Amino acid sequence: MEFTDHNPNSTSIASQHSTNGTTIVTENRNPNPNGAQPYVLMFPVMSQGHMIPMIDLARMIAARGLAVAVATTPLNAARIPSVPLLRVLELPFPGTEVDLPRGCESLDALPQLSLFPEFMKATRLMKPKLDEILAIDRPLAIVSDFFLPWTLDTAERIGVPRLVFQGISCSAHCCLELVKKFRLWDAVDSDHEPFELPGLSIRLTKANLPPLMRNPSAEPPGVIEFFNEIRRADSESAGIIFNSFYELEPDYFEHCRKTTRAWHVGPVSMVTPDTGSRGKAGSVECLAWLDMFERGTVVYACFGSMCRFESDQLAEIGLGLEATGRPFIWVVRETTEPLGSISGLDGFEERVKDRGLVIRGWAAQVLILSHESVGAFITHGGWNSVLEGVSSGLAMVTWPLSAEQFINAKMVSEVMGIGFGVERVGKEVVRREKVKEAVEEVMGEGGERKRMRAKELKEMGRRAVEEGGSSHMSLGRLVEDLLNGLKQGA
Repeated sequence: MEFTDHNPNSTSIASQHSTNGTTIVTENRNPNPNGAQPYVLMFPVMSQGHMIPMIDLARMIAARGLAVAVATTPLNAARIPSVPLLRVLELPFPGTEVDLPRGCESLDALPQLSLFPEFMKATRLMKPKLDEILAIDRPLAIVSDFFLPWTLDTAERIGVPRLVFQGISCSAHCCLELVKKFRLWDAVDSDHEPFELPGLSIRLTKANLPPLMRNPSAEPPGVIEFFNEIRRADSESAGIIFNSFYELEPDYFEHCRKTTRAWHVGPVSMVTPDTGSRGKAGSVECLAWLDMFERGTVVYACFGSMCRFESDQLAEIGLGLEATGRPFIWVVRETTEPLGSISGLDGFEERVKDRGLVIRGWAAQVLILSHESVGAFITHGGWNSVLEGVSSGLAMVTWPLSAEQFINAKMVSEVMGIGFGVERVGKEVVRREKVKEAVEEVMGEGGERKRMRAKELKEMGRRAVEEGGSSHMSLGRLVEDLLNGLKQGA
């Protein structure tokens, strides 16, 4: 298999490549016995939140002159843009073999989260076909989603390094590694008693940890073993790529590099803001709606593609947004029942039609957040969303639901200083009064310092990805390391 380069002005990377903005003549390592063009294989988990940043990184690497193939399934192939040196490697998705609904090729499409283990089993069944292809068309390296630990075996079989594209922040990665290594939760008696993390200034509580650490017995069979496998595979890989920038998490990058090769290449959304994977039908209408409102007045509320709220919580969110009296955009899952059928929300959309927009399904989040009329972001605190909020210069209200989002929420409010958290105990319903109060905290006079700090971080992120910036330089080193077989330090 060979790439077809549609750019007549491009130069074969067999003789040249660009790293820190300078073209360097080099002899490149090519593992392909058939002499095909050297390339890197990237394999994201099939989910919008995982695919978008990895596709962005693929575009960034291709723009430096190194060819990239993105492995995915037929129903997800359309998400990958047509650009020079970037191609799709389609693999059949054996979902029906593990009793997933036909056509369910994305985590976002799962009818219930309890099917997550089956979905990950199906991804593992893609391995034989991938191994067969790569044995003939061997890449320089495999850049794998951390959710695909089995790609380590694939990389070892064909004799190439595996790098991890880490979907969480460097700070969360460091914290979770230390907590797991030293079982730090054993040192405290309650969920809210803080404990120290060796080598880091932050203090956490059990309540800040992912649910699977706090209460592993509540997880479905196989989930704990799956995450232990992820941790082992990551530790045996050649390094970790973070969608972040050094200035946002300097202490954590320094800590990480004591034991791990790491590259910071973000915010990737600032490098490829025009990517087609971020838009959707209706984006133009949504932006036109935002144009009707004054600068910094609109609240944007979105809780991620995997979030599933119960009806009573949906009602309180909607009524809380209504109670603010501010214009808002509220993104709900496509499968959410009609809001008018939820107790408390009957007549809601009619009452707020002049200042409220409800979007079902995937929203063009980067485009919305970067619009000048948006003034605050209510988020579940997934890392992609946090970084997109930072890149847009927005203060945030964090509402963590799962995974490392509780650590992200603490980072946003206490370390970055750009947000407020919604206080929530267990699975209790957050009432409308708290929703309104949180919005007022971040958009009122009391939130001015956080809003100013958010704008400062946006500027720091912009400088990081510009030529000569920390992420621009780190991306250049990553490309060099890939071409050199990762024989030198990052």
